[in-house]
Amino acid sequence: MSKSTIVFFLLAAYTSIRSFTDPWIGLVTYVGFVVLIPSWNWRWSWLSETGGWIDQKTFAVPTLIGTLLSGQISNRQCATAKLSLWALTGFLVLSFISTFQSVLPLISWRFMDLFWKIWIMCIATCLLIRTEKMFNILVWVAVCGQSWNCYNINELYYKWGIRIDSFSWAGQDNNTYAIMTLPMGFLAMSVAIVSKRIWVKAISGLFFVLAMHEIMILQSRGTMIGGIVGFFLAFVFMPKTRMSVLAFVIAVVCGSILAGPSVVQEFNSSFKSSDELDSSASSRYMLWRAGYEIGMENFLLGVGPSASRVVVPRYTKTGMSYKALHNLFFEVWTGSGAPALVLYLCFFGIPWFMHFLIWVRGGVGESWSFRVANLAVLAGVPGYWAASMFSAGALLEPSYLLVAFGLAALNIREFGDTSTDGALAVQIDEGEDLDLDEEEFLDEVTTADVETPASR
Repeated sequence: MSKSTIVFFLLAAYTSIRSFTDPWIGLVTYVGFVVLIPSWNWRWSWLSETGGWIDQKTFAVPTLIGTLLSGQISNRQCATAKLSLWALTGFLVLSFISTFQSVLPLISWRFMDLFWKIWIMCIATCLLIRTEKMFNILVWVAVCGQSWNCYNINELYYKWGIRIDSFSWAGQDNNTYAIMTLPMGFLAMSVAIVSKRIWVKAISGLFFVLAMHEIMILQSRGTMIGGIVGFFLAFVFMPKTRMSVLAFVIAVVCGSILAGPSVVQEFNSSFKSSDELDSSASSRYMLWRAGYEIGMENFLLGVGPSASRVVVPRYTKTGMSYKALHNLFFEVWTGSGAPALVLYLCFFGIPWFMHFLIWVRGGVGESWSFRVANLAVLAGVPGYWAASMFSAGALLEPSYLLVAFGLAALNIREFGDTSTDGALAVQIDEGEDLDLDEEEFLDEVTTADVETPASR
């Protein structure tokens, strides 16, 4: 048995046991597994050595049981979190109903089998991440997990080269995996911009550069456009301090250096006239037209979640047996219906709008965790949507995690530290937590001396 497998077995044993009393630990480990994908990064030995016993459910099930046993199922949610999660629940229900009349039942039921897990873990994130310390750990686990994949893809490119037409990573093609990278990439960018410590900026900035270079070498035009949209919005919404502007300029310079001629040529091909577009780019417009027609003809419930791929050839007359729509919004609309699409967009749009209102009103404050979440959501959601105009997947979990992180940050901002261990987490010097007993804290200092999470 390899050392990595032993580490994962020990981690699984420890977190599974701790999850019954501290379910947030199980949630953090679950998120780590979602973005790290150890079954792929250690694929040469994972199944044979673990026997399939360690997967996301290994951490999800104890986390949910611990949430019920600890009574944290009743933790308060801010109005934005309630609305957003109810929207996601509505989308789940309508997709479930649509599955019963799906033109491709097996694929639609497979979609539901995967999506309910995404739904319930988004709720768990909002329920369990209740302190800035928890949030900070969650962010770093997610960013580091994604960065390991980015590093491996970069290493693969420099050692052996990458053939885009045959590329596959964790079962995803170049476009889909590039989109999966984008949300956590923006999270790393937010950490780099918001943090004041040089070493934190350096590490998170390196992670962001790895993510952006991965997208470039995968030559996903849509994701490049999404990255530029998010990058521009990050500049608009970020705090304009000397250090943050310097970090932004360094990122632009690094991006310019890393973008070679082939990347620039691939990106520019998206903006050619219709008679100059390559087959991949021109087919997108044909697919969008087909998606619109399918959506209008199946307006309320669609043709079944993830099932439109077998209907598309009837409208494109390509002679193929199936073809994906390569557009997130048409995929959801044709799959689950227009009402489901509205609810799906509300899950992302409501938190984005609330974070935008807080930014407009100057209420972001000095909390490191909230500033990271605010910038990541404001830049990441539009960037993800822009990228998903050209290739998509409604089961790409990192996009939901980004929104769930934003909702958890809103809960912490509104309710403060609601942990049950009797400790008050105080933010010290941008990201350094100091746990003090609440009574000792109140005896030694007044609320005027230090800003507590509840007073923000």
